[in-house]
Parts: sequence; C-alpha cells; structure tokens
Amino acid sequence: MPDFFASSRLLRRPARTATLLITLLAAGSASAWAEETNPLRAVTNAIGLTAPTSDRPDFIRQSRPDEEKMDFVPFLAPEKKRIPVKTPAQAAADDADLVAAKNQAQARLKKLQSESVEQLAPAPKPPAVQDKF
Repeated sequence: MPDFFASSRLLRRPARTATLLITLLAAGSASAWAEETNPLRAVTNAIGLTAPTSDRPDFIRQSRPDEEKMDFVPFLAPEKKRIPVKTPAQAAADDADLVAAKNQAQARLKKLQSESVEQLAPAPKPPAVQDKF
C-alpha cells in the first residue's frame, strides 16, 4: 500500500472520521429542512460534490415535468400513450386483409411463373491468354 494511504489521519482515527461524517450529515439535513430541499442534495452541496446546473434549452424544458412541483430527479421517462387494444372483430378484419393480400401475391407469382422467358445466348468465350511472365 502506498505511503500516502497508509499515513492518512482519517484511517488512523475512524471514530473521528465517523463523528465528522455525522456532523456533516446533521448540518446538511438541518439546512435542508430550513430550505425545504432534498437533504441528500444539501449534504452533497456542503461537501462540494454537486455539479452546478445551468439553464436548459427550450426543447428540454418542454419535454420534462415542471421542476417546481417535483422534489426528485425522475429516472424513468414519462409514460407514453399506449395503442388501444383491438376488439376481436377488428383483429379478424385485419387477418382477412392479410389473407387477401397473400392470395393476391400468390396469384401474381403464378402468373409470372407461367409466362415464358426468352433464353439469352451464352456469352462468347474469352480469347486465350498468351502472356508469359
């Protein structure tokens, strides 16, 4: 282990480290309750781990819910409208359309296969190569 980590004061005094963390958490949560914000965010702000945010472009603001009404960052996309479930009659009509399209395609294939195709003459034989390297 490098000397840098071995000589750390935090590792030699775990009780002091725990006390420091508890104090930071308590101070962060106390200020969080006073400001009515997320306590974890207050702690990360106090430690300096939170990245600053800037104004977002219009298309981002329009696609997201109002930040004033939310006290958390959503990890899931907004729920989208689902396609309505078809009734059995609609499903049967779709099946009938597909079967009709299949029958038309098969009839066209039979018609194309019944037509005679003119045979092409074979390609002429290329001349013999006389090059000698």
